[in-house]
Formats: sequence, C-alpha cells, structure tokens
Amino acid sequence: MYLNRTVGTTASFDTRVHEVAAKIREQDDKAQGSMKVRNDGELNVSAQQGEIFVFKPSPEFTALNREYFSSVWGIIRQAVPDVGLQPELWPVMLRLVKGRLIISRDHVGVISSIWTDSNVEDEIDIKIGDYHVLDKLRPHTMKVLSGDEEVSIGVSAKITINLILHPKPKAPPPERPTT
Repeated sequence: MYLNRTVGTTASFDTRVHEVAAKIREQDDKAQGSMKVRNDGELNVSAQQGEIFVFKPSPEFTALNREYFSSVWGIIRQAVPDVGLQPELWPVMLRLVKGRLIISRDHVGVISSIWTDSNVEDEIDIKIGDYHVLDKLRPHTMKVLSGDEEVSIGVSAKITINLILHPKPKAPPPERPTT
C-alpha cells in the first residue's frame, strides 16, 4: 500500500516560500552554480555516492516551517488523518544533487518545493515498492508520500525541497481473544 497525494498550500505559506527562495537565489548567484563553494549549507555524500546539499537553518527557513505548522498542517491532516504531528527529525531543506532520497516506511514525508522561479514545473520520480510514477512537482503544492515499503524519490538538482518527516501511525496490536 502506498500514499502519493498532491495537496495545495496557502497564500501565507507561499509568501514564506518566496522569502526562502530569494535567499537561496542570492546564494546561488554568489556561488555561480557550484555547490562546493556555498557557505549556506553542507554537501553530504552517501555510501552509494549520492550527493545531498543540506541548507543551514536561516530565519526565513524557520519562518517557513512555523507557517507550515500554523497554516498547512490542517491540509495534511485531511490527506492523512492519523499522521503524527510531532516530527521526529527537524525539517530539512535540501537539494538532491546526485542519486535518490529515501524516506523510511516509518514516516510520512511532506515535500514542498522552494521555487526560485514560480513559473517552472519539474518532475519528481517516485518509487514505492512496485509502484513507480513520474509526477509533476508544481509551485503552490506539496507532495505527501508514504508506503509499506521505503519511498525513493528523485528530483532535479536545480530544485530545492523542504522535507518534513512525520511519524506514521502505528498499527493497533491484534485483539486477543477473550475467554
């Protein structure tokens, strides 16, 4: 079983996205496209040679995540009614430079794109077990992803994403027969 939903954002959330995007665009211009010379984050390389650039938290990023919990959380609850509110990890803003991003089967991943150009669309490659789809990643929307197996995603290196991992609801224990 898998979950792949696209949900809309709010105007106030989109305003925060634009603020974060402006800050990233400013750093992109300074770094002239090189992720290795940026001073606003760190390039991490996985054992499988994937590369992820993780941005340092900034005031704009913090404001974006506050806005997520105050205005967008209700939309996520409608999409996944029993998802846990408290993320086990801090939200992460990143660029997937090379490779794929894995979301464990214990989490519901909420991905919002940070568009430096609001007229751009890009594809997100989603794999959950035997399910595989190329889907659109559009401004003013978020992807809510989860599965009984891990979720594997691929996106363009030019797209920055904000990832929030919520704990997946635990299945209730089987009822014991009464005698």
